[in-house]
Amino acid sequence: MNMITNFEIFESYRTIPPDNMMEILKKHLNEYEFEFKSFGISIYDPCFLDQIYNKTNYCQTKNVDVKKIQSFIKPFGWYISSVVGDQDIKSSKTIEFTQKVLSGEDKSKILIVNIEKEFGELVNKKPMILYHITDEKYLPKIKQKGLIPKFNGKRTIHPERVYLCSKDGISWLLKDFNHILEKPVIIAVTDLSKIKLYYDDNFIEGGFYTTDNIPPKDISFNISM
Repeated sequence: MNMITNFEIFESYRTIPPDNMMEILKKHLNEYEFEFKSFGISIYDPCFLDQIYNKTNYCQTKNVDVKKIQSFIKPFGWYISSVVGDQDIKSSKTIEFTQKVLSGEDKSKILIVNIEKEFGELVNKKPMILYHITDEKYLPKIKQKGLIPKFNGKRTIHPERVYLCSKDGISWLLKDFNHILEKPVIIAVTDLSKIKLYYDDNFIEGGFYTTDNIPPKDISFNISM
């Protein structure tokens, strides 16, 4: 991909910033329309976007080329987190639908492709302690092997990560996961010195994640809030 050489300034980034990604998309994938979103960037079929905002039906929607976008954005540290087709899909089925489209199993016409940064901003000044919410049934495995990055998305696809939060974010997480976890428990990561820690852009406040394993010795299981 020759265009990558034009952006050597970003060679130290694992993921280039949204403003720069938008600039690259508009230059090299100009057959589509783009919008910034809280999670990243949405890529639209132009006709479908016009129908959304102007309520017009004068044009025929075309398929957004998912494979083309996927291969284009990967070198810049971005990935496809979800897609929207021309058929109604329940939000609970979004991940399954997206996975089938990416694998080529589902050939539906795609009207929107949502992309996100693979890596957020690196945390330079790490907190002393962060928290993780899990289910009580997973504690024996965590005590044996620690926290291991995995995919645990609810509505969109994400790379394998371990999600952590500050004390202020615990109540928000408990509310969000209350209907998913049978017996929610809070554990604490007390040594963050050995992992790379990133800010979680999808978290309201105080959210972080790592792609590194966290060993049991760096975890406290006796938490009183």
